[in-house]
Amino acid sequence: MSRLGVILAVGGFAATVWYFFGPLGSAGFGYPGSEAYLAYERANRLASVPLLVHLAGWTLLVRDRGLRSVAAIGALGSLMMLAGNVGEFWIFSEQSYSSAARNLSWLTFLLGALIAIVGLIALALRRLTRLTAHYTPVA
Repeated sequence: MSRLGVILAVGGFAATVWYFFGPLGSAGFGYPGSEAYLAYERANRLASVPLLVHLAGWTLLVRDRGLRSVAAIGALGSLMMLAGNVGEFWIFSEQSYSSAARNLSWLTFLLGALIAIVGLIALALRRLTRLTAHYTPVA
């Protein structure tokens, strides 16, 4: 379960980053109500899929006693990213970019990304600590 959680958490984050810099970047940009915005909105709504995979991985890791605190940090970040994405492109999508609700959604996504990165770094450090715990240097 722990191995699957790590794969989903790391893979989901990697897929999210790839999606935002790959297909989403080529979707173009437009202001709400324009034809270009509809493609941009659709692309951002599809970004919920890798975000859900990322969240699923952290949720599986919360069950591991040794990784519970690290996984909680990652799950919080992932959940904030998902909530920000849903808020901006599913709930407040028709509002202008200057609206407080859209800006709060975007800020929630960004803060979630930072927290998820902290969770990934902490997970890597925890895993390295576990791997090297029984290592004894040869004199």
